[in-house]
Amino acid sequence: MKRLSSLILATLAFSGLAKADEQSFSIQQAHYLGNDRVAVFLNYNGGCAFHQFELEVSDICTFSNPRQCLAQIVDRSDSPDTCNDPIEEVRVFEIDPQLASFPTILKIRAADGQITNVDLQQAESVVQDQIATIHRASIDPDESLVGTDRFAVQLTAEIMLGGNPCQAAGVTASLRQQVVGDQLVVEAIRHVPVEAFVRICTLEYRPVFTQVSLLVSGQRDQIDEIVLRNLRDFETDYIYDVTN
Repeated sequence: MKRLSSLILATLAFSGLAKADEQSFSIQQAHYLGNDRVAVFLNYNGGCAFHQFELEVSDICTFSNPRQCLAQIVDRSDSPDTCNDPIEEVRVFEIDPQLASFPTILKIRAADGQITNVDLQQAESVVQDQIATIHRASIDPDESLVGTDRFAVQLTAEIMLGGNPCQAAGVTASLRQQVVGDQLVVEAIRHVPVEAFVRICTLEYRPVFTQVSLLVSGQRDQIDEIVLRNLRDFETDYIYDVTN
């Protein structure tokens, strides 16, 4: 009987919400950031118009513990988006402080009908990984392994964290490697906290850089090349031959 009551309340809660915009979008993930803020990672098609997304929360919740409150993302854009490019972005929404004052699961519905659960008692530090451009790089092979069946190379890369100190605050970077066939592919990654997407910064260009290093190694009969991706001023990937 208790389960049936929860289902009835859930149905009433969704019926009390405004009808979602028919513009298709989905929720990739959602997290509670603390301080009455919810971060939602959205996927949709567009690129020619700004999308005014809003988070609407029903005032009806279930009598469970934790209680479950239903919400939905609605696109309130004034004009239609005629483009069809795939867009991924993060939006941060403020919620009523009363919602997080009790153990609560916020069940957020997207336009595609998908429901994503957010625990308002579990604040998280959320980071989004982005492919970054390498502005400068050096490759230092381990000369002691020349003529052997193994290789080892120290890669050092300079990566821009942000266009100015405000944009770079909290951003870190690293190098990531992946074996693809007989190649060892290396690319730079920026780790951007969600707070950076809603931080208000000036357009002043005073870039902040960092240097990161990675030691890559392997067998010469398994790996032929190290491929360095997204190197600035190179039209194609930089390739380092390890077979010699």
